[in-house]
Order: sequence, then structure tokens, then C-alpha cells
Amino acid sequence: FLVVSSEKIKNLYSEFKNQILALDENIEVIHKKKYIAFKAQTNFVDIRPQKNKIKFWLNLSKGQLKDPNNTTRDVSNVGHWGNGDYEVSFSASDDLPYLIALIKQSYEKNS
Repeated sequence: FLVVSSEKIKNLYSEFKNQILALDENIEVIHKKKYIAFKAQTNFVDIRPQKNKIKFWLNLSKGQLKDPNNTTRDVSNVGHWGNGDYEVSFSASDDLPYLIALIKQSYEKNS
């Protein structure tokens, strides 16, 4: 996936990946056909780097996520890659602290 990504997105993905892996030393990174899965007991976040942004899905059912900034998109009734009902797209490292807080919610539910 990173082949098509800009240098900025490659660097952002690396920073994002490192912050996710810092949640727990037992997290596995699994490269799937359409996305990159981060797994504890089960996938808790699935990531698809794109040319100018990173898109990811949180493995939570609709209604399970606390997202006061309304950053996520409800994909419960839409076809999408990855697991879960919440999709997020971003392209700036400034967003990472908030996004990692969302990912922690999925991690805690799925580990």
C-alpha cells in the first residue's frame, strides 16, 4: 500500500504504527490483501494508507465508541475494507493523539 503513498504519508504511517505498537508489546501487524491489520486477541484496527491520507477502521460496533469530536464516519451500512463500524481518514500528525485515544477504546474491547 505504501508504494502509492506520498513521502509525507509514508512518514505519517510510520509514526502512527509506532504509537499503536506502543500500546502493547504483544500486538501483531498482519499485512492483508486490502489493509494492514493490528491484532491483539482479534483485529482492533485495520489501516489502509492511500496516496494523500491514511484511512482506518475501528473494530467496534455502532454505539460502542466515544468520539466527542465526531471524527469517525459510520460505515455500518456501507461496504468497506477492514472490520468494524467506524472509519476515519486523516493526513496530519497533529491528529494522532486524539486518534490513538479512539484506537485505545477498540484495543481495550478486543484484547
